[in-house]
Amino acid sequence: MKRMLLLAALLAPATLEAQQPQPQPRTVTVSAYATVERAPDQAVMVLAVESQASTAREAARANATKMERVVAALRQAGIAADRIRTVGYELNPQYAQEDRGREAPRIAAYRAVNRVQVTIDAIDRVGAALDAAIEAGANRASNLFFRLRDPSDARTEALRQATQRARAEAQTIAAAADETLGPVLTIHTDSYMPPPPPMPGAMYDRMAVSVEQAATPVEQGTVSVTANITMVYQLGR
Repeated sequence: MKRMLLLAALLAPATLEAQQPQPQPRTVTVSAYATVERAPDQAVMVLAVESQASTAREAARANATKMERVVAALRQAGIAADRIRTVGYELNPQYAQEDRGREAPRIAAYRAVNRVQVTIDAIDRVGAALDAAIEAGANRASNLFFRLRDPSDARTEALRQATQRARAEAQTIAAAADETLGPVLTIHTDSYMPPPPPMPGAMYDRMAVSVEQAATPVEQGTVSVTANITMVYQLGR
């Protein structure tokens, strides 16, 4: 019994020492971001054919015929078949204006709309493809935007620049506080490509387009890739 009490007495200081909370390291948290601009190498736009007729069948048939011509024109303009895909189709009755509000409004016509999304991998063909589609019967164009097929290189560069800025900021803070900048404890990062804005006023009327007019000018500008990084440094060694 005495030996057990003696052993417990010898272990007690070590146990108490182990239970003491360890001091937390002094830290500094910094955040930085960087934006990299790149010339886009891909364009995406939505083209639509809108048709109206007195019956649903006539509207659907007329619309299908026009869309076949539009797709053929796009193919002839150098757009591969797998870069053209349907993204929407509507067939709706159009009611007579004077009958609105009545219990049984009269159907005056039917309206069919077929939308296709076109991805163009050659930026210099965007204007020609748009003109060809309009000449073939497309009477609506929207959501034209430009992007990078592979933004990984731009993201890597943005992350590198953001990391350098965060470290420089941490060094400045540590020096101003008469501290030594220690190792990095944690890093949190994310990158961001802003969503493409809708093309303002993006509607073209085929009746206003003539063969003699100049090609539609398209300016792609640049694409921005932004990286944000937050780093926690230990102060002191």
